[in-house]
Amino acid sequence: MGRATFGYWLLIAINCLLVILTLRGFYHIYAVISFPYDITNGEGFVLRDAALLLQGSQIYQPIEQSPFLVSNYPPLFAWLASKIMLLTGPTFIAPRLLSALAFIATSGLIFYLLHKKNVALSYCIFAELLFFNSIYVYYWSAWSRVDGLAVCFSLLAIVAIEIKLNLRAVLLAALACFAAVATKQSALAAVAAIGLYLLIHDRKLLIIFLSAWASLLIPSILWLNSSSNGEFLRHIITYNQLEWYPRVFLGQAKNFVATHFIFVLAYAWFAIKYFKREQLLLIYATIALVTTISTGRDGASTNYFIESIAITAIIVGFISKDLLEQPHNYRLRYAWASLILLQLGFFAFPNIKPVSWFNKTTPDFGLNPSLADREACDQLNAHIQVAKGPILVENPGFAVINHKDVIGNAAVLKFFRHKGWDAPVDNFIQTIDAKAYDLIIFQGEAYDLDVLQATDRSYHEIARIDCLGEYEIKAPNR
Repeated sequence: MGRATFGYWLLIAINCLLVILTLRGFYHIYAVISFPYDITNGEGFVLRDAALLLQGSQIYQPIEQSPFLVSNYPPLFAWLASKIMLLTGPTFIAPRLLSALAFIATSGLIFYLLHKKNVALSYCIFAELLFFNSIYVYYWSAWSRVDGLAVCFSLLAIVAIEIKLNLRAVLLAALACFAAVATKQSALAAVAAIGLYLLIHDRKLLIIFLSAWASLLIPSILWLNSSSNGEFLRHIITYNQLEWYPRVFLGQAKNFVATHFIFVLAYAWFAIKYFKREQLLLIYATIALVTTISTGRDGASTNYFIESIAITAIIVGFISKDLLEQPHNYRLRYAWASLILLQLGFFAFPNIKPVSWFNKTTPDFGLNPSLADREACDQLNAHIQVAKGPILVENPGFAVINHKDVIGNAAVLKFFRHKGWDAPVDNFIQTIDAKAYDLIIFQGEAYDLDVLQATDRSYHEIARIDCLGEYEIKAPNR
């Protein structure tokens, strides 16, 4: 069998498997978007920000007073979601749809770049579908989170520069990098990679790139900070100074290498082959991988690997073309093809041993909510609908979809207490002691003991409902 024939038919077979997995991915996206309630922690707070922007309200508010919340991210994702809400209302459809579209667009950018580099169509399809079917992408693709959009903008900047280095590409990259940082403040890998690449190749364009990026970024920061009386920078920087744990990072890195070994091997091969050629893709991939050190932060998760997966998926496309079309080394061909198939097995069956030893997920990761889940959450939602006054609910999406204010965040209040910022927590407890809420709905014991003791003093249990986790519903003592 000739090298072209071997590579062609092998990629056809692999791509057929990836198409099947992609259909599974699209069903997962549909199942998540159509589910009207919180699935995972954090979704509801993004929904809350979008709903406030839809009303024209400020999302960066003082922490010492109600609602005792931190809006962790810049406003671009929430603002775009608020525009979709003009059609959907304040529901999870808007932010989840936006996230899913961002991941689909990122897959398209991977295909587009490889196609522009004259890579055969089968390898372009392979790389984009390999990214889309990563178990990490599968988990995060439809959740109401900002990560996918930030990665999409960052990769757009890289693609613009990689295809043709000229003034137009540099200006587009600057705009895309601004949009990435306006979505997630830590999305700086593309800025650093492009800056270093231009420093080596064209310092005039470097000045233009940095000037254009800064001319968008600095006025935006000043305006947002001024309009929020200084709260913007406090929310996205000061209140985001979370602890970093080396052991957590090493565990996350081990899981990533074990579950995405093709991506890691392709990066290593590409780095050895192109180390001296000052490739933008190699610079960006290296910086993106280095930034995954953030997974050691308190509360961080596998979403911090998505940018690395996107850029290394492109590299997998290039390396696979080289290895699967080796003219004489049949062993290398078959070894790489076998590794690809094993990688697809990891993606197809992430919860079986030995994969599950490395991929320890929470129950909501990859969950397709069932009819029973929806019926249980409908019961919980019915309690909220009859509440006339404010409620305190641990997963805030329930409040937003019922047009109620979101109040309190267990993780944020713990962070405040740990930092010695006691006023927000003390004031929050006072509202509980004052029986300011018609209902308190907690899931587990995420809040600190003093908060839980306050609820026990002033509230009594009226129901327990298992809705993707057990919720305890309490009413005020009379």
